[in-house]
Amino acid sequence: MKRRIVVSNGAIVGAESTKRYVAEIKKARPISKEDEAVLIQKAQQGDVASRNVMIESNLRFAVQVARQYQGMGLEMEDLIAFANIGLFEAEDRFDT
Repeated sequence: MKRRIVVSNGAIVGAESTKRYVAEIKKARPISKEDEAVLIQKAQQGDVASRNVMIESNLRFAVQVARQYQGMGLEMEDLIAFANIGLFEAEDRFDT
């Protein structure tokens, strides 16, 4: 039996949606260190698009971190969500 969760907007969340999410973020290309430095500077100056690119380019890393905590009591979907929240907070706090 597949586990499904219905959230307030009616979306179904479960193992299949997690697989689709991971497959989708794998399509994103990593950015170079040079591009990353430019994006960080722009993001710190308030450029939302640069901030979003930085976050999106690190979503795979967030999933890797989440996988390290599998089997410790939380569902993978929750672990990924917490890791993604961590990315947002890290982007806000990052200081070059």
